[in-house]
Amino acid sequence: MSKDERNFRNPYARLPACLPSSREKASQPPQVPPELSVRLLAALEQTLVECDSAYRHAPSADTSVYTGTSGVALLHLHVATTLHAEDHRKSREHLLQAQSLLTHCLSRVPSHSITFLCGAGGPLAIAAVVEAGLGNTDKAKSLLQQLKELYTSNKSRFSQLPSELLYGHVGYLYCLLFINAYLPGAVSQSLLQEVRSHCVRC
Repeated sequence: MSKDERNFRNPYARLPACLPSSREKASQPPQVPPELSVRLLAALEQTLVECDSAYRHAPSADTSVYTGTSGVALLHLHVATTLHAEDHRKSREHLLQAQSLLTHCLSRVPSHSITFLCGAGGPLAIAAVVEAGLGNTDKAKSLLQQLKELYTSNKSRFSQLPSELLYGHVGYLYCLLFINAYLPGAVSQSLLQEVRSHCVRC
């Protein structure tokens, strides 16, 4: 540190001005080298095969998205709609895998919690999107109705929940936003606004 200044001298050369700023980097999707992309996809597929096998041979009592079977189903949905979005056959395979896992989950969802990560809302929301992706429109509508009824059939209990993601209002609001991200307009703005009002109280 110099005596005249209250800072340390930087021994490193300045970065060239032509490099993109952090804001520009954030707006550009990361570029993964093709050879690494192939290896990552193969590792992901292998991990999913192992998870599916484990859950088939010893179904988990944990049906949550956070730490259980529904989380694996969500990963299948993500792979189907992103990595294999252009490959209809592979996309459908992953959606069918998700459907199989969610069938087990939906018969065991915890009724005491309605949130995305830890409650019944997550499996219902994911299952509705998966069924819609497989073309099962009536089933998707039925699941969406069940999701809405978690709130509409018990508003007094809902109002007593905390405003948090894991076990509260925000967790349920995320379910509705998740649905609308995949199925635009499936959840009305009036319902979103009503649930949102529980999350933000003055």
